[in-house]
Amino acid sequence: MAMYALGVLPLIRNLKEFTVQQVWYADDAAALGKLQQLRTWWDRLTSDGPLYGYFVNPSKSWLLVKPEFIDAANSIFKDTDINFTSEGHRYLGSPIGSDEFSTSFIQNKVSEWVSQLMRLADIANSQPHAVYSSLTHGLFSKFTFL
Repeated sequence: MAMYALGVLPLIRNLKEFTVQQVWYADDAAALGKLQQLRTWWDRLTSDGPLYGYFVNPSKSWLLVKPEFIDAANSIFKDTDINFTSEGHRYLGSPIGSDEFSTSFIQNKVSEWVSQLMRLADIANSQPHAVYSSLTHGLFSKFTFL
């Protein structure tokens, strides 16, 4: 992964000339800015990316916009396969978007954890050491990351 990161660094530097703010984590790119600026950045990313071994998958890409800008986003990005939302989406495992979306996401995650803990509690009656190992080496790490 480190070598890939070094290989894609020139692409990241070339894209810095745009007025959008961009964040990269390995091969996951995110950008923040006005819609037209984002479109220019997107076009450059999709055209120059393959030169550096970076191939964008528009159908897995999401554009999070304020509700009042959904129509503008649809017209500006109409010829791409980018998904649009004004609610929110998961990015690198964590929720971004509206408070309602984040709250719902976290509630679902906590419900999932509670369900897993309840199953482990049932198993603990007959296999306490196995449950302890599952908890310390598996489930606890999920609590620190959404």
